[in-house]
Amino acid sequence: MRYVILTIICLGLYAVVGLGFLASLAIALWIWFLQELFENSNDSIAFKEFILSLYGMNYLFSPAMSYLTDANSAYRMKIPEEDYFILAIPAMLFLRMGLNCIRTPIFQFHFRTVQLQSILNQNVLITWLYAGTIIRFFNNMIPGDLAFFFYLLSSVRFVAAYGLFVMDARRYKWHLFGILVLELLLALQQGMFHDFAMWLIFFGIFWVYIK
Repeated sequence: MRYVILTIICLGLYAVVGLGFLASLAIALWIWFLQELFENSNDSIAFKEFILSLYGMNYLFSPAMSYLTDANSAYRMKIPEEDYFILAIPAMLFLRMGLNCIRTPIFQFHFRTVQLQSILNQNVLITWLYAGTIIRFFNNMIPGDLAFFFYLLSSVRFVAAYGLFVMDARRYKWHLFGILVLELLLALQQGMFHDFAMWLIFFGIFWVYIK
């Protein structure tokens, strides 16, 4: 039934909306990734599905919309539509194959165990939270050769915020919301929303699973 619906979506986009066939197929493939994300979020931390959905949005959905709407824009896709999707669609399928070829229980969490471990490491998580936030503020002052390393290091604040949220959502929810609001403000300042969107979506997956 799933494949029938995706086929109908693909043909509908091609016949009704006016997208090229490969662009329609790309959007249908992205919708498939989204469907897997929603279906698997109840059983695990759907990290692999999240990666596929995120990359599918970047490399399938967004280019398809660009080919449809930006034909005369200076920011249009430079590579011809057919040439692009002949590469992008198989690449995304191979990415999915690679992510699923090795079965691992790493994303199957026992939240009671994690909660007990978090309680034992509460002070460590709080330290990570504040340290990551401070590093994020001063990242622009760090020399270029080291800036990316410290940028990655600052992401530990999200790990800490999620850990504290699992430990005691009522007590630490404002820590997590504060981190997300701070990320939104930084995104507004810089005009770059990729990190904020990524962490917000991941929080949504995380919240759905623990609930």
